[in-house]
Amino acid sequence: MSFYLMVNLLLHLLLALILPVSNDEAYYWDWGQWLQWSYFDHPPGISWMTGLASYFFEGRLGIRLLSPFLHTLLLAIHMRMLEELPGFSIRREKSRSFLFFLWLSSPGLFLMGSLALPDMGLWVFLQLGLWYSLKLCYRSHLKAQEGLLWGTLLGAAALFKYHAFPMGFSIGVGLLFLRLREGKREPMFFITGLLAALVILSPLWYWNIQHDWASFRFQAAHGFAAGRFSLIFPLQAILACALIVGPPLFYKSASRIWLKKGETSDPLTVLTLLPVLTLCCLLATAALRKPILPHWILPGFAIAMPWLVKELSSLKTQNWWRWQLGYGSALLVVATLTLNPLSLRSLIIPSFAGDPGPLSEITVWDELAPTLRQQLSTWEQQLAHIQQNACENSLPLATYRWWGAAQLHLRLQDRSPVLSLQDLSAGFYNERDKGRLQSDCPLAILLTADQWRDRAGLDKIEVLGQERLVIPQHEKQSWVLVLGRWKTPSS
Repeated sequence: MSFYLMVNLLLHLLLALILPVSNDEAYYWDWGQWLQWSYFDHPPGISWMTGLASYFFEGRLGIRLLSPFLHTLLLAIHMRMLEELPGFSIRREKSRSFLFFLWLSSPGLFLMGSLALPDMGLWVFLQLGLWYSLKLCYRSHLKAQEGLLWGTLLGAAALFKYHAFPMGFSIGVGLLFLRLREGKREPMFFITGLLAALVILSPLWYWNIQHDWASFRFQAAHGFAAGRFSLIFPLQAILACALIVGPPLFYKSASRIWLKKGETSDPLTVLTLLPVLTLCCLLATAALRKPILPHWILPGFAIAMPWLVKELSSLKTQNWWRWQLGYGSALLVVATLTLNPLSLRSLIIPSFAGDPGPLSEITVWDELAPTLRQQLSTWEQQLAHIQQNACENSLPLATYRWWGAAQLHLRLQDRSPVLSLQDLSAGFYNERDKGRLQSDCPLAILLTADQWRDRAGLDKIEVLGQERLVIPQHEKQSWVLVLGRWKTPSS
């Protein structure tokens, strides 16, 4: 077991060091610099992860440090679950290797262990809750004290992502069903578990009460807002999910779930398939009216891994496995080489002839930051003799995109936090930056060439000057840094 865990940890640490920081990761890092009870977009768990990581390290490890360890812990839990399964005939070493390569060959599932996203906390605590539920199935009587631990584990999952509410509830329903089938009636266990989960989630309740339940309303609108009915959206979601999980594994998993959906004699099957099918039904309902993100289904695959190993290892033909391993390995290599910012970057990025296209959203920031720093210093020197006493000594930097504010703050940490002028109602930056825009004080605003041409968002700015920026390796993409003054309401 230790060999696979060590290899898994080292691989994820390596990827965490070389993959560029995505917009979402930079955003969550920004959360970690301004800790709150919860946030508009997600529960607070991911901010604790990035905040703790940035306390010990800088750079990419200062964002992603905990994810490789959580992924390795999840793999260890899976291996332990397989060892404890009654009647599972496959040899221990074979089941471990099969499980490890199943993870390795699933690009979306594997890469999550190298990125600072809330999914890893969700997966680990959901899996711990499922594992503990499986243990409880074989006990003669469930005590209220055991309900405390059970509710704590499932409640902790919801501190990372709202997926935990339907999935954790389904695990609880599965355990209740299995106990009632055995003639066991243990109301105090389930009442205690529910109360423990509610207490663990107190930061979430507190923040939402203070903000008119903004996070719950946002998630409801984000996932189930009214849209136009279309069968294209579910087909797109299925195709995208198959690609990020691996088409062979996706097909085999779906077929086994379909065959076993009515199975109620095996506790692992009940406790695994109930939350997975609940999640699938919710996403299928949402997908009929609007596009959904394919990675929303990944928690189902993550917690189902022990069950999948048990089911798929018993198949007589394993040819699908070669295709899965080949597909997953090829995709991981291509993704790593394409996004690698180390020595290969000097060969790959220039190959785009100054226009990396969509990749620029994650490749431009390391090149943009030094250019910005130099221009901001020049303007600060020019403004020094006319700066008003009420204004900041350093020139504030702002953007009209939340991801631009996050990516730039990550690279310009010696300056005050980069402001986001994007109107997101109860969004994170609206609350963090409240009161930081000082009337009649100068500020610099980073715009794309299109935004500058359309004068997007400049109605409240008195423009004092502008500088067109040329970014190395991104020469065909134009950026404009505007020097302006925030107008007073009367002006």
